[in-house]
Formats: sequence, C-alpha cells, structure tokens
Amino acid sequence: MSFAGFQEAGLGAALRRPSRAVAGWCAIYCFVIAIAALVLLGRGAALGLVFPTLGFLLGVFLFATSPAQYIGYSWWLWFLAPEVRRFVDFHSAWHPISPVMLTPLLVAGLSAVTLVRRSPALRLRELAGFALVVVALFYGFVVGFAKTGPFAASFAILNWAVPVAFAFHIAASAAEYPSHRSALRRSFTLGTLVMGVYGVFQYFVLPPWDQFWLVNVDMPSQGYPYPTLFRVFSTMHSCGPFAFIIGAGLLLLMTGGGVLRLPAAAAGVASFALSLVRAAWLGWVVGVIVLLAKLRLAMRLQLVLAAVLVAAIGGPILLNSPLSGPVGERIGSLTALDQDESYADRRQFYKDFLGVALSDIAGEGIGSTGTATKLSNNGEMGEYGYFDSGVMQLPFVLGWFGCAVYVAGLLALLRQGVFAAPPKGDDFAAAAQAIAVSIGVMLISDNTLVGVMGMGFWTFLGAGLAARRHAALWR
Repeated sequence: MSFAGFQEAGLGAALRRPSRAVAGWCAIYCFVIAIAALVLLGRGAALGLVFPTLGFLLGVFLFATSPAQYIGYSWWLWFLAPEVRRFVDFHSAWHPISPVMLTPLLVAGLSAVTLVRRSPALRLRELAGFALVVVALFYGFVVGFAKTGPFAASFAILNWAVPVAFAFHIAASAAEYPSHRSALRRSFTLGTLVMGVYGVFQYFVLPPWDQFWLVNVDMPSQGYPYPTLFRVFSTMHSCGPFAFIIGAGLLLLMTGGGVLRLPAAAAGVASFALSLVRAAWLGWVVGVIVLLAKLRLAMRLQLVLAAVLVAAIGGPILLNSPLSGPVGERIGSLTALDQDESYADRRQFYKDFLGVALSDIAGEGIGSTGTATKLSNNGEMGEYGYFDSGVMQLPFVLGWFGCAVYVAGLLALLRQGVFAAPPKGDDFAAAAQAIAVSIGVMLISDNTLVGVMGMGFWTFLGAGLAARRHAALWR
C-alpha cells in the first residue's frame, strides 16, 4: 500500500484514546436522561426547546470526537425525533411545523463539513457521482428559491441534500468503515427491536400523544385515531417511512445482530406487517432476492432454512391472531390490483401528470413538493404536498437539466457501490447493497431519495461504496 493509502487508512484514528469513546457515551447518556426526565415530568414545552438544542450540540461533539458514535446517534434521532415531537405537541399545542423535526436533519447535516473538507475526493472515479448530484441539487435549490421562496426552498434542500452529504461522509471515510459498519448494525438491530415492540404496543393501545397526532395531522391514509384502526407508524412520523426503515433493519438482521437478532426480527416483522405499506413490502422482497444473490452459498442456505422455519411456525400464529384481518386483506389486495382504489388513483396520477412532469423544462424547484409547501402556503400542504411518485417528482422538481445530471450521478454511484460485487466475506456490505436496491426501486411509489427514506437509501449506498474502498485500501 502506498504512503498516501497508508495515511488514508487513518491508523492514527485507530489509536485514538479510548477516553473519547467514554466521553461520547457519557454525553449520550446525559442527553437521554435529560430528555427522559422532561418526558416523565410532562414538560412538553420545555422539551420542544431542549431536545433540538442539546441534540444538535451533542451531534457537534460526537462529530468532532467520535465518528462511529456520530453515525449511530444520527440514526437514533431519525428513529425517535417524531415521537418526541408528538409528545411535545400533546403537552403544549399542535404545531404543523415543529423545530424538533429539524434535529435529525441538522445533526446529519454536519456531514456536509466532510463534503467540504474532503472535496478533492470527488475526483476519484468511485465518488465522482456525488459531484453531479450536488450540481443538480444546487440547480434545483436556485430554481426553488426563486419560485417557492427562501423558507420552503431552504427547508426542502435539507431533505434532499443531507442524505447525500451523509452518504459521502461514510463513503469518503473508508478507513473508518469497520467502526461505521458496527455502529450501523448496532443501531438498526436495537432500533428494529425498539420500534417493532413499540409498533405492536401502539397498534393495540394507541398512546394519547399518538392519538392526538392522528387527529390533527390530516393524513387520511394513516387510518382512524383508535386502536387497531390505523396503520402502524411506531416512533416515526408516518407508516411509509417507518415501513421502509424497519424493512432495512430486517434485511440487516438476516446477516447478523447477536443475541437481539431473533427478538428484534419477531417484533420488526409484526410491526412491518401492521404498517400495511405494500410498496415497502414489495421493495423488501426485492431486497431479499438481491441479498440472496450476493451472499455466500452457505449463508444463502442458512437464510432459506430460517425462512422455511419461520413460515412453518409463524404462519399459523399469524393466521390465528388479531393481525390476520388487516394484514391478510392488504396482502390479498396485491392479487386484485384492478379493484384496488389506491392502485387506481396512482395509475391515474401517472397518466394525468406525465405530460406535466416532462413538459416543465426548467422544473418547479426544490421546495415545490412535500412538507416544505407548508412554508409557502400558510402552514397548509400546497398543491403538490402529497406526491405519490418519485419517478415523476425528479423531472418535475429538477427540470430536464437537473434531472439528467442527478440521474447520471446516481447511476455512477450505484454502479460502484451497489451493482458491483461486495467485498468477499463482507455480509454487511451485501445487506447494504440490498437495502439500497429495496428502497430505490420504490421510486415508483414515492420519492425514496429524500427525507428519512432517502437517509436509508443514501446511507447504505455510502456504506456499499465505503466497503469496496476499504477492501481496496488493504488489498
């Protein structure tokens, strides 16, 4: 290995004093204790200020001192911030736009420092696609700033750009890949367990803060604010993002997870099913197929045997449990799509909107779709607030130029980080590639490249790139 490669391997980082990790855990525990105390005391108004402030400061500290802890902490904020937001609103007042929800965006957004600091790495063949994506996003932001205003465009660019910066942070830090890999596995294993258990509890009990959110959110697709009459969203902000992220956790559990693997998988599968998100189910099946194709033969046989065992034991239990009704009906709808209202609406949307999306040469700009439209529409969702197609959204938002550049960069990154074979013996890398595919293919149903779903896609795309770069360093 060359001296430059030796430096990039960051052996100095491997010799970092253990006290930094200890300090990081102490800071995390203090933050958790402070938030838990405010929750138990019912101090929602105070929590609405303390959580984003301390959460961001802790993110800065971990980013500067402990890269692996920063990765895990960032993802826990995505897992839990929506639940904190609901608790805050329940104990104070309903807020259509909550500063609590900015916390995971701002903390993960610290990774933009890496993008600036290591920008020369954009010249590397395997990372060059990031440069094209950044150019496309800058173009979309400029157009959005002019058409939707500074607030909507600025909020929306965080949802578009932060996942990309986070992916670059992981991909460019090849020497840190083993510790990043461990942090992601730990976070998603425990996260799947926590969100899975809470999701089942939520379905049968529906805590008052979650009920309060369902009453106020104006999202009919979530269901009714009564136990068993809604689609599980667990600790996340709606059933769609929850289903995609816990689906990613279930794919990771297929390649490891330690003693928590089985309980996390059981709770995760139950909540995943109760989300009733068919797009996430289909994407997960695609992910399983990709994972089986990329794993070693011995690992494939283990997974197939495990699947047969789970089906033999879990099938009868599911069919004779309270879960069988809604889940069975939803699965049955996949075989009768011509009679499904949701499918008919989506098909009609594609038919009606195709000409609009492709005829807008300049694009409407970042900020013209999604939650950001509230900032340009007096707190209410705008005309394109609910947008059921990522495939349509890319040309509509970015225009011909931006879409072409964005897709070119994305395909270049996928070629290097997902379509290529994972490093030999690295089952995590195989799972990361499968997760990126499982989320990415569902662009037909939603824009899975932005927000928390985008964090899932880009994080594991970045992990796939980092795995191959790390393997090359030590070759």
